[in-house]
Amino acid sequence: MMPLSASGPDRDNIAMDKGKKIRITSGCILAAFSVFAALSVVSYHSSDPGGGDYTNRREVVNWCGEAGAYFSGYLVYAIGIPAAYFAVALMAFWVYLLITARQRLLDAYLKIIGSVALVLSVSTLSAHVGMGKYFSSVFGSAIASIAIRHFGDACAF
Repeated sequence: MMPLSASGPDRDNIAMDKGKKIRITSGCILAAFSVFAALSVVSYHSSDPGGGDYTNRREVVNWCGEAGAYFSGYLVYAIGIPAAYFAVALMAFWVYLLITARQRLLDAYLKIIGSVALVLSVSTLSAHVGMGKYFSSVFGSAIASIAIRHFGDACAF
């Protein structure tokens, strides 16, 4: 007859298996969301509803339907097209980290903050290089204008 509660090394194995199951499950959920995000950003069209100017009512051309059109529209509106592609690639990297991690991710909050900082810096750089005409975004344009006001324009010399 087996005991009802595990103790000793068996308890550690059960806890380790539970942590691995949580990582794999969250990795699979994030992978599904990453595929949705990638497909919606790749098939982004400015005439779709979302963050852009949607004045005419025509068929949604986004591959993920109306939900994908709104998602990609607001993402492109907030951080810009180059940063949106970068954010999707970063999500795919996080999926890889979650699924392949053999142990607990150390300092996960610090890594998430670093990922957000990377996306915002790409958004700012693309807004600055595009000079607000080609790659404008809410966050990137605002941060780039603050940086230009305090540090000057990079092309001024």
